[in-house]
Order: sequence, then C-alpha cells, then structure tokens
Amino acid sequence: SNIPGPCRGDSAERGKFELSSGYEDPRSGGLACLNDGHLAEREYAPDDNFFLQGDSQGRLMLDLQRVAKIIQINSYSTNQFRHGPQAYVIYASDGKSPAFMPRPPMRLDPQRAGWKRIAEVNTGLLDDGKAWLRGVSVSDSQGALGDFRYLLFDVSSPAVGNPFGNTFFSELDVVAAGDTTRSAAVGWAE
Repeated sequence: SNIPGPCRGDSAERGKFELSSGYEDPRSGGLACLNDGHLAEREYAPDDNFFLQGDSQGRLMLDLQRVAKIIQINSYSTNQFRHGPQAYVIYASDGKSPAFMPRPPMRLDPQRAGWKRIAEVNTGLLDDGKAWLRGVSVSDSQGALGDFRYLLFDVSSPAVGNPFGNTFFSELDVVAAGDTTRSAAVGWAE
C-alpha cells in the first residue's frame, strides 16, 4: 500500500521497450503490456503481462526518446506465487559515453558498456496468502536518480529451476521531472 499505483502520462509510456537479450515466452502478452498503464485484472492472465521463457534471464531496454531527470522507477507484477516475485537489476545511461552499447550482450557487465548501475531488486517470495498484485518503487531520498535516456532491466527468474518461474510484469513506469501523471489503477492500495 506504500507503493504508488501504476500511472498514465509517465516517460515510459512515451518510450520504446525492446528485448535486447533473452527470449519472450510465447504465451506472454508482449512488450506493449509494459507501458500501457494497465494492470492484469485477474491473478493468472498471461496475455496481460510480459514474461520471459521458462526460468531464463533476459534484458529489457527502454529508450525514453530523450534525456530526462528520472525521479522514480516503478514495476508491477501479477500472480500470488511463482510469477509474482520480482528479481532484476536496473542500469541507466544518457547514451553519451564513448563506451556506450545500447544492447550489451549477456556475458558483458553493462557497467563496462557505458551504463550506470542504479538498483538491485529482489522481492523474494512475498507469500502473504492473499496479495496477487506486487509493486516495487525505486527512488532516491536525496532527489532524482539522474539524467538518463536509456534504462536496462537485467531480469532474472526468482524461481530458478522452475520451467514456469518467470515474473509476470504487468507494468513498468518511469516518472521523470515534468511528467504529468495520473493514476491508472483503481483500487491499487486495497
């Protein structure tokens, strides 16, 4: 209930996601699910979520189409048990470093390719027996996270060894200075 709900009008909504490494599960609803301002309306809704195949790792790259002062990055997943937990590392770049690679291969640490490590997220198995909507909010208590154009989400499975263990990501919001956001999810904090 302390995590802001999904919103419309954020910078990610105007950005472009691409899977730079890894494989999308054929049952996934696709990358468009990540910035449509919409959450899945029920616990098991593969078509309303983006997720990787099996228990594989992958990288999602988001091009915001402009350098922006990033205030907050929020991720939302749906599923009470195996598809709900979130595990990823966020990297960011303004794209100006001579070493910058927009799609660093999995074997290469993004920090060696012009990316800055922002945060590591691992919610673990948050089994409270009832919640099937999960939210994570990344921000800096001192102000903005920085001025960036590109974000890289290095996603891992929270359930390695489970062939159906990848996270159902329902929305990824990026709030930047100047964004005029409005709530997109009724009843998020319920």
